[in-house]
Parts: sequence; structure tokens; C-alpha cells
Amino acid sequence: MCGDGFITSQEQCEDSNILSGDGCFNCKTEYGYSCTNTDKTFSTNLCSPICGDAYVVPTEICDDGILGDGIGCLDDCTGSLPFFTCVNVNKFSMCSSVCGDAY
Repeated sequence: MCGDGFITSQEQCEDSNILSGDGCFNCKTEYGYSCTNTDKTFSTNLCSPICGDAYVVPTEICDDGILGDGIGCLDDCTGSLPFFTCVNVNKFSMCSSVCGDAY
């Protein structure tokens, strides 16, 4: 049963809460996250954002879809590279170089 803290074969993940945006919702892995279960008998579910998938989740500031320093975003998705400005539109980062920065 979803939400009981125990992972069954029908569940992709189990975090014993009903919150969306933490990687596991209704016992399914949310888009933009990767979840691992280290113990199938009790919830030790660990979900983390997938940095570099071009999809911005609540814990990321910028994700340009490139692993490593990309076309505007830092390699850990915590912000933009120097001399770039990035905005998130519909969960996707759009970055451009800053004009006049001598680069």
C-alpha cells in the first residue's frame, strides 16, 4: 500500500508522505528525479534531482541539459556560469551570454 513505508513490487519509490516535488509522489518517481531504494522492506528511499536533464526541479536553480559546465548553467545546477544570465520558463532553463562582458 502506497504511503505505508514499505516498498512493494508495484511501487517505484516510497517516502511515506503525500508531498509532490520531493522526488516521489504516489509511489512513483517524479519526472526530473532519480530514486534509489537501499532496503526493499522499509522506506529508505533516496530521491535526488537529475542535474543535466534540462528539466528544473524545485531544488535546482538552473539546468541547461548538459553534464558539466554547460551553455550557461553550473555543473551542479546551483546557478549560472559567470557572464551568463539564465531564466527558467516552464521548468526549462534558457541562458544567454551577457552582452558587453568582453567575452
